[in-house]
Amino acid sequence: MRSLINSILTAFLFLISKNVSSQDELDHTGVFNAYLTTQAGIFIRDSSIGASGTPQYDHQLFGSETWLDTRYSNWGFDFGLRFDLYNNSNLINPQASFNKQGIGRWFIKKDFSTLGFEAGYIYDQIGSGVIYRAYEQRNLGIDNALYGLKLNYQWNADWHIKAFAGKQKKQFDLYESVIKGISIDGYIQSKDSMSWSWAPGVGMIGRTLDDESMTNLLSAISTYQKEDQFLPKYNSYAFSLYNQIRIKNVGLFLETALKSRDVLNDPNGERKSSTGTIIRGPKFINTLGHVFYGSLNYSKPRWGFSLEGKHTKYFGLRTRPQESGNNGLIHFIPPMARQNSYRLLSFYPPATQDLSELALQGELRISLKSDWDLTLHQSTINTLDHQKLYREYLIESSSRKDDQYTLITGIQWREYNQEVYEGKPKALLVKTITPYIDFSKQLDEVRSWRLDIEYMFSKQDQGSWANVLIEYSIAPLWVFSISDMYNIKPVSGDKHNYYTAGFVYNKEATRVGFSFVRQRSGIVCSGGICRYEPAFNGIKFSLESRL
Repeated sequence: MRSLINSILTAFLFLISKNVSSQDELDHTGVFNAYLTTQAGIFIRDSSIGASGTPQYDHQLFGSETWLDTRYSNWGFDFGLRFDLYNNSNLINPQASFNKQGIGRWFIKKDFSTLGFEAGYIYDQIGSGVIYRAYEQRNLGIDNALYGLKLNYQWNADWHIKAFAGKQKKQFDLYESVIKGISIDGYIQSKDSMSWSWAPGVGMIGRTLDDESMTNLLSAISTYQKEDQFLPKYNSYAFSLYNQIRIKNVGLFLETALKSRDVLNDPNGERKSSTGTIIRGPKFINTLGHVFYGSLNYSKPRWGFSLEGKHTKYFGLRTRPQESGNNGLIHFIPPMARQNSYRLLSFYPPATQDLSELALQGELRISLKSDWDLTLHQSTINTLDHQKLYREYLIESSSRKDDQYTLITGIQWREYNQEVYEGKPKALLVKTITPYIDFSKQLDEVRSWRLDIEYMFSKQDQGSWANVLIEYSIAPLWVFSISDMYNIKPVSGDKHNYYTAGFVYNKEATRVGFSFVRQRSGIVCSGGICRYEPAFNGIKFSLESRL
């Protein structure tokens, strides 16, 4: 493996040195791009907020992650090589330190007239990703690329087939289970190309467990009482049928996914001990699974709405059943909650539930005037047994006056099942009410300022919070900001300030950020995928640049 990567790296650098000696020559022979991303932190212990007890605070004092992503295109080929560097990083495991560097990704891609291929570390998905999605989400420490081969066949202008096989990436290593899949996608439209269109598709994914994972699985199941034991299979399969339909201003997406009988890890399972007592906790079960998902969109010049629904039952699909959290995920089930950008509105994000979820969300957007918009949103999430998991109701008004100001006001009502989402036994249902104001003022052609004020009222968990953010911008180079999130009425314990002060500098294709940060611990989510973010106190630095 190491010799193969070294050979690829040598060949890649040779191609660059051979064909990219000047910009003028680059324009005639090939295109080369490089993207550098760095995030680093200086850790200063503050045990009062939990910023302690990890190697970074105890003795390392510094941690960083860096990715250098390079791309080169020539002769109809696309080449990619990414170097990853983790230095005392807590991104992979918030309670530990990860130190490693090397080739994080490489790929070679080529499309012929009807046949194409991609080899190396591949990102792709089938349909909306319900049965298969290989992607990266760096802020959550996710990189589940498929290390293998993908083939594309263009049947005609409207129909194509793709097939792939390989193993899923695990940082700088690989899971041993084999993943393979195939999908057929088409596109049909009316003769005038404006009345309607239909994009049907069908896909299948298969996973074959490796011998070591099967042995460990059998060993765990053998400790169960006889009524809870079963014989797992090496192979499991998932099938998906999806359709994207557009009729003038209406868009409809429907997807049905079915999974063969497979082993799942139920974190809240029940089983009997040898003495007959009930043990509650993680338990392997063997069951079928399904997901039904749909979305409806309608838009007009002055208004529009969106509606999504989902029914999920026992649909966890991983490289091996022993994995948990964000590790080894093969599938991706679309989330059913609003992606809030304001700090307190995103305080309690609901993670997608693979084993049992019945969810519905809708949003109505109205342009009352040319400079005044209104948004109404509702999210409802339950288990299939009608246990309440999440509720969100939001009203937001946005008014603006060209080149002068923008005013956003709103209020959010929310209910959050902390016992299920965070695994806290007997925790009360968290209820919050959060009004907010976001005011931006343009001072002149380059200078502007922004004020964001939020207040979250709650009598559960950590109580009530206030957040204030002030930004001052000098376009296009500078953004200065200072903010403070204050636990104004805690249910118990001391009050804490979580403040941030820093700046962002933009110059052409480079963005640099520097800030002093005091950050609380909590759950961070993106697209329904969540991770625990530890408390932080210290200095943060970030750099993004296109070289």
